[in-house]
Amino acid sequence: MAEWFKRFTISLFSDGRAKESVKFGFGNILLTSVLAFVFIFLGIFAGKTVPFASYYNGADDFRSFLYNVFSKGISVNVKDDRAVISLNGENTEINTVENEEDGALYSKNGYHLFVNSANVAETFDDFEAYCVNTDGKTEIDYEKYLSLNETERKNYRFAVRYTGKIKRITADVADACAAYLKGLNDGDISSKLTEIEGAEKYAENVYALYVQTYYPDIVKVTGETVPTLRNYYYLQTLKTEGKYMCLFGDMFVASFDTYNRNTVTFGGLYKSGNSLTDGSDARSVDSFIKNAFYGSASFTFLLDLLNGISVIAFTELITVAAMLLGFAVCRLRNKGACLKFADSARIVASYAHMAALLSAVATLLLSFAFGGIAVSIIAYVCFATLLTVRTLVLIFREKQQEEPQ
Repeated sequence: MAEWFKRFTISLFSDGRAKESVKFGFGNILLTSVLAFVFIFLGIFAGKTVPFASYYNGADDFRSFLYNVFSKGISVNVKDDRAVISLNGENTEINTVENEEDGALYSKNGYHLFVNSANVAETFDDFEAYCVNTDGKTEIDYEKYLSLNETERKNYRFAVRYTGKIKRITADVADACAAYLKGLNDGDISSKLTEIEGAEKYAENVYALYVQTYYPDIVKVTGETVPTLRNYYYLQTLKTEGKYMCLFGDMFVASFDTYNRNTVTFGGLYKSGNSLTDGSDARSVDSFIKNAFYGSASFTFLLDLLNGISVIAFTELITVAAMLLGFAVCRLRNKGACLKFADSARIVASYAHMAALLSAVATLLLSFAFGGIAVSIIAYVCFATLLTVRTLVLIFREKQQEEPQ
């Protein structure tokens, strides 16, 4: 066991230990592949998380914007992981992009503010559906589009205009949607309608089914089965040049510029206990933002883990590339420890996990200077560089030992 542990930990630095791995099975390859993914994933996650306080402290314009916003009487009260954003004790909605008065009051240093206490991910937008001629100049409402024949319809494309207003699904609206769906006499729709009858959110579900049926291209155009306020505000943030703060009932999202021309975009869910009631105190504002970010770290971790397929892909591709490199060089020489691909795979795998660990440490350290997508790039470049250099050094030393002294 002690010998295995030595080989497992120092093969990155010892040619002898690395070559010993050819005597053992492929279980080590599987183990090191998993460890390499874990180390690279943790390195990237840490690189995007740990330096946040440093980036925030270095974003003077963003902090000045926040101090101005919260000094106007805005407070954030969090209960049961949901927030109510109020202005001087009253519920408020703010949009500095669309509302000039809001812009004059809250915008500063080019930053914009969006406030809405609704759960924007679940709240339907009172959208407008229309169709635009292929020349982009003529616009008609959707009902007129439906009256056109098939040939005429080919000259138009479906479009959606978000309004930012909440779509209230009253009993009358739900009944009208249900009546339309029943009138279609479609077996599949009828069965779906039967499934949602009596459900807890019947009105919302029947409206959603109506929207998907009446506007078949809705998902293709909006990316949503039903347009929501979340997408409305996302489109609004695209008008801000990446400088904004969003405070919603169910989430927060922000993007700011900091030192070294880094742009930091972050968001997450609220945690009970992290409220901001005294916006006149800059330290309270700083504490609220930092606690909001780090309080969502576990949520962000799980989200990144669920989307970790890209990390797996890049990590394994780099590892396999190093294996192929060792195999190819030894084949050209027609000798060497990596002459067989299986042997090359075992040798590279014997130190891939340690290379990944060092890459993760380097990624964390460099993330204080480089943020955003650069963090992932640093991790992969470090990992690829270490594996390539280590493999070539092993082969070069082997070649030197073969030469007569």
